[in-house]
Amino acid sequence: MRSTKSPPPLRVLIAEAHPIVVLGLADLLHTLGYVLVGAVASGQEAILAAGEHQPDLLLVDVELRGEMDGIAAAVEIHNRLGIRSIVLAEQCDRTVRARAAEADPLAVLDKTSPMSAIAGALRAAPLRITH
Repeated sequence: MRSTKSPPPLRVLIAEAHPIVVLGLADLLHTLGYVLVGAVASGQEAILAAGEHQPDLLLVDVELRGEMDGIAAAVEIHNRLGIRSIVLAEQCDRTVRARAAEADPLAVLDKTSPMSAIAGALRAAPLRITH
């Protein structure tokens, strides 16, 4: 007899400095049936929260509070824990894309992209990303 049990939902950590954006992203995650394991505003907090919560995915803005930006945090999280990311940037130029590539992101999106583009990148993420 086959199990009809669906896989557990994707667990996502948000690293974003703007509370209003966090609310919008959290709502999107809820709508998609994913679990928000935490929301942080700095790169250092992202590293600590990723270690604590072991999310399947990091949704990270390039511009974070503190000395470490989102790309540096995503690279560190990927190197330490194998957690992949979706990177959001105000401008997705070559420099941002080249730096973000070090974190092996699932996507690098312009922060002004419609929520449907972010939702598409989230839906494309594997349900269980092996760390």
